[in-house]
Formats: sequence, C-alpha cells, structure tokens
Amino acid sequence: MSAAASLDGGLTVVCCDGHRCRALRRHSRSPTSDGESPDLMDVLREAVRCSQRAVLIRAECIGFCHRAPALLLISKTESAGRQGMLIGPVEKTQHLETIVELIQQADGS
Repeated sequence: MSAAASLDGGLTVVCCDGHRCRALRRHSRSPTSDGESPDLMDVLREAVRCSQRAVLIRAECIGFCHRAPALLLISKTESAGRQGMLIGPVEKTQHLETIVELIQQADGS
C-alpha cells in the first residue's frame, strides 16, 4: 500500500469489535495452509505486541462493517486534515498480512 509511508512514527489501530463484527469474524475466517484459521483480533494483538509504537483499541461499531470487520488506522504524525485511514472489509488472510505490514512499517521495523 502506498499509504504505508505516511504511517511512520506510530500508529493507533482501532478495530471494530461490536457484536456484528465479532460474528462476521467467526463466519469469514478462512483456514491457512496448516488448517488453522487466524482470528483478526489475535493477529492484531500479536502485531501490536511486537511493535514499539503501535496501540490497539477495541471499539464498538465504527459503522463500516457490512461484510466483515473494518479497521481505522490513525498515524500519530498525520496532519489535522487527515485523521486516519479506514481499511475494510477485512475478509481474507492477505488483508491481515497487509495490516501487519502497515503496523510494522509504522514501527520502523
């Protein structure tokens, strides 16, 4: 994603964890090659835990989850005119991988 460069300097990851998104997460989990199904919250928790500058916030409905959970990424270095980047729906393993890359890039790793 080209927006990754603008996320340098820290990141707040706001994940929709309302009742609808929780149900959609369970329904949309696709198995990986080893048969396990990664959960969005588990993947985000681990990526943020490994980060030095990212923060994870579980929020109630953020209003953009018609098919699968949505995330709001807010960079600490963004100007007041650009408050964040909405990502979603997060439906596939590739989406999770892209989000983890954004978190890592914001951390400078």
